[in-house]
Amino acid sequence: VNQYLTLTQRSDDALGWLINELRNYPEPVLVVFFGDHWPNLDINTLNGMIGTTEEQRAQDPVLANKLYTVPYFIWANYSIEHISGQTTSLNYLGSMMLEQTGLQIPVYNQYLRGLRAQIPAINYASYITA
Repeated sequence: VNQYLTLTQRSDDALGWLINELRNYPEPVLVVFFGDHWPNLDINTLNGMIGTTEEQRAQDPVLANKLYTVPYFIWANYSIEHISGQTTSLNYLGSMMLEQTGLQIPVYNQYLRGLRAQIPAINYASYITA
């Protein structure tokens, strides 16, 4: 856990450095940053970190979702609606990014936009409705 937390801090510092470098970059830059899973820790340590057991998560999708809740953000060095913290899932991040570019949105991503309005988040354990 100590190694995980130390490397998380180093990653956070590096990301801060990158964003500061890109603020004044002469060309438009869009950054999508997210994590895709919890660290590979032994199950007892992980259970202690999130306050549940594997059996509890199997019986309760809300608890299972804790394992798949990760931070994300969409940032640009030009004027956009900076996005973070909205309840969503990985399958929608590409479309959310495209919406910030001003480019024509492909039909598939338009479909995902409509789906996201009805089902804002989907994972293996459950889904969340509007």
